Amino acid sequence: MCWSRAFYCGQTRTGTAGGEGLITQKTHNQWKQLTCCHQTKIFCKEPSDAVGKFLLRQKKQSICVLINVITGHNALNKHLYQIGVTDSPMCDFCNKPESSFHFVAECDKYTSQRSQYLGSPKLTNQDFCDILNKGKDFLTFIKKSNRFNLYSFNQEKPKIPS
Repeated sequence: MCWSRAFYCGQTRTGTAGGEGLITQKTHNQWKQLTCCHQTKIFCKEPSDAVGKFLLRQKKQSICVLINVITGHNALNKHLYQIGVTDSPMCDFCNKPESSFHFVAECDKYTSQRSQYLGSPKLTNQDFCDILNKGKDFLTFIKKSNRFNLYSFNQEKPKIPS
């Protein structure tokens, strides 16, 4: 419930009729006052028209994976451990807690993809906070990492044996 009412990064339908100031001061204040959505707030420090417009231009499957990474509700070990699916929250590659931050900013397994698509082998906290401004490059990094073994990036669903 918190996520659905608080993901202001994608809010694009407020503000003046002339199109300027789509995200109002009220929206900024509401976002700052929220006590939930900690993971999302790491990625999205404040509401952004540009991020909202980027998200709205994506295919549904891409939006889903982006939201999963941004909110931390995904197939990374930290979340899977929290919901009782795995025995450990640790990354299988470098034995650190495998959170969205770890995956996007610091895991050694994705150094080359991170360098190629995000411009640096490791990301600082500030780089990480600005990651949504990289839009398409961020999405490409997620796809090329092959960390999320989903059919959602393919044109067709996988064939299910009968």
